[in-house]
Amino acid sequence: MRSIVSFSMILMFVLLIQNESPARDFRPNQIPNGEVNDCANCHVNQQGGGLRNDFGAAVEESFLDGSGNVIWNYALAALDSDGDGLPNGVELQDPNALWSAGNPAPGLLDRVRSPGSALSNTGDVLTVQFSGMTPHIGQRFEIRLVDKGSRQEIDRDELASIPAAEFQIPLVGIEPGHSYWVDFYSDHNGNGEYDKPANDHAWRLSVDAVSGDTIVPFVHNTNFTDIEWPYAISVHFTGMTPHVGQQLGIRVVDQKTRREVVRKVLEAIETAEFTVDLPGVQRNDSYWIEFYADLSKNGLYDAPPVDHAWRLEAEKIEGDTQLDFAHGTNFVDINWKYQLTLELSGMNPHLGQMFEMRVIDLLTGNEVGREKLTSIDLTDFEVSVAGIDTAGYYQVDFYSDHNGNGLYNAPPTDHAWRLRADDTKGDAVVSFVHNTGFTDISWTYELTLEISDLTPHVGQLFEMRVIEQGSGREVGRVRLDNVYDNEFTVFAQGMKAGTDYHVDFYADHNGNRVYDAPPVDHAWRLSVATGDDGDKEVSFQHNTNFTDIVWEYLFTLDLQGMNPHLGQKFELRLVDTGNVNELGTIKIDEIVAPAFSRSIPGLKLNGSYNADFYADHNGNGTYDAPPTDHAWRESFTATNGNEIILFTHNTNFIDINFPTAIAQSLAGGTPESFDLQQNYPNPFNPSTTIRFSLAARSTVNLAVYNNLGQIIRVLADQSLPAGQHEVVWDGLDSAGRAVSSGLYFYRIESEQFRQTRRMLLIR
Repeated sequence: MRSIVSFSMILMFVLLIQNESPARDFRPNQIPNGEVNDCANCHVNQQGGGLRNDFGAAVEESFLDGSGNVIWNYALAALDSDGDGLPNGVELQDPNALWSAGNPAPGLLDRVRSPGSALSNTGDVLTVQFSGMTPHIGQRFEIRLVDKGSRQEIDRDELASIPAAEFQIPLVGIEPGHSYWVDFYSDHNGNGEYDKPANDHAWRLSVDAVSGDTIVPFVHNTNFTDIEWPYAISVHFTGMTPHVGQQLGIRVVDQKTRREVVRKVLEAIETAEFTVDLPGVQRNDSYWIEFYADLSKNGLYDAPPVDHAWRLEAEKIEGDTQLDFAHGTNFVDINWKYQLTLELSGMNPHLGQMFEMRVIDLLTGNEVGREKLTSIDLTDFEVSVAGIDTAGYYQVDFYSDHNGNGLYNAPPTDHAWRLRADDTKGDAVVSFVHNTGFTDISWTYELTLEISDLTPHVGQLFEMRVIEQGSGREVGRVRLDNVYDNEFTVFAQGMKAGTDYHVDFYADHNGNRVYDAPPVDHAWRLSVATGDDGDKEVSFQHNTNFTDIVWEYLFTLDLQGMNPHLGQKFELRLVDTGNVNELGTIKIDEIVAPAFSRSIPGLKLNGSYNADFYADHNGNGTYDAPPTDHAWRESFTATNGNEIILFTHNTNFIDINFPTAIAQSLAGGTPESFDLQQNYPNPFNPSTTIRFSLAARSTVNLAVYNNLGQIIRVLADQSLPAGQHEVVWDGLDSAGRAVSSGLYFYRIESEQFRQTRRMLLIR
């Protein structure tokens, strides 16, 4: 019994000596950045000595040599001694144990933490621990961290050479509750750039709902993924002393497409010298880097000299690129645009589905931008579009491809919604919680025209338009005042699936700023059938197969002071006074601001026209002669091609005899299909009835055309419920004049179908 007691006392004494052993003053110098925490690296007592913490216990047990010196190696660096989610090497700023005693301290001093205290964690570091990477030792390696919700890159790192089969990379910037992708690749073919597998070996890890500092293990495998690696432009700023404390906005714009690639906003410039990383660029492409300092401190961009703004250029980048900028006064007005962000939550029913969003400027009717996700990965996420202005009014349309056919279908087949952003103040945020209040947003598709070898036309005016082949109706156009490169891309929205289009474009070869038939100007026509593709990409290489595209110009009505009509319906039509043909009509359901504009194509050089427009002052949904409704007429001759009429509200009203046709809904059940029926009677004189069936609520355009494809009269242009409908055509054109005997066509268009039939008028 006495021997047992004696043994116990001896054991307790030994443990007491071990736990209360004095600190070794030399040991802090044997771990990287050890002097920051000094003896507290290993001991609970901040002054050293006494009970060891978890890191100190691990060192004492397994990482001392025969002389009592610390063995700093990868095994100790990869260990998370205090269990806080940060490996010891990350906390000491030497994740792969590359430092050795006597060398300068590694890493960032302000990020050094205690490897033995869980209370010192930062809560924002994700560490990937790699093992089995033997096939890639010595190869270049890159890694990046992407937030799934915003799809924004959070951090990136690289190794010039993978040092060993086991190593670790810390990535900074995670937030509790967020989910991330970790993309990385090894330059297996050794060409110094990313190539999709199997040329290079690339992987993607998914890390969901992090709770704080996180360790993610990765064991080498052959489940490669094409991560479409983007490169980064880094701008190193010096001499920014005049702007310390001011906001900095910076963005990268693709020169070929003129679309923004990435942007960042620093709330305050902290020092005169700093660096901003801008990921998302591609090799062999050229970019503009635009940035400004908010000198006026109003939180918005103002053209110089109120704010100070600059532009840099990066041509044909070969990978990650650094640009140096020293403060100067060569200011440039960069026409900074703001960003509209749609924040979505509760999108559980649509996980895995395609998602599209677009932003429409309600003051011009033009699309600002659009964004597409191939798959919804989280129930809560956000999508952003750049291009909005201050004091703007915008419509946000978006849908989830619920039936999975890759195209938009009106609800309830697909689920679609519409929101508003009014009177924006810089960057805007619109929030949405999933609901079943679906709206038919009449989605249209985008045409992308990629042009190459246009060297003969660099510096010239360039215009492009997309025309529906059946009706001759223009759905979109683009104008470049200056072709700046021999390769570029233009975009036009407005196409519908299953429809054929002409793509007309020309370069102003003689430089007179108007279109002239070839060979004076050089013009081309392509034909495009969208089929079931939706968005369409078309390539064109310069050639001399010119075509006279008989270019038509754009009329724009710019209205001011329309305060008395806010909230009222507005309609505008353009009429050729030479033949009294209506060239186009635009309807606005609600005037949202006192100043706005609308455009209609169809002008011919030196042609004479009337622009008729009215505000539905009595709110009955149709035109009534003044003073019941307020109506005006602007007459002009298009001597310069494109024409802009400036109109300020006044009381000089005129009866414009605006034609109105409203489809009448008939009794009966919901049809099983969409159909346009033959008019009756046919032949007819003086009027005829046109019936059509809608299987679902649709926005319907029903119009009459002559045998030249010109619009004679729009009979209906409105949203109608499912059911049977009819419209009576009285044989009058859009100007209220009786048309002559002959063959006419009537065509119906909606999101779901389009159909054309013939009718014969005999006077």
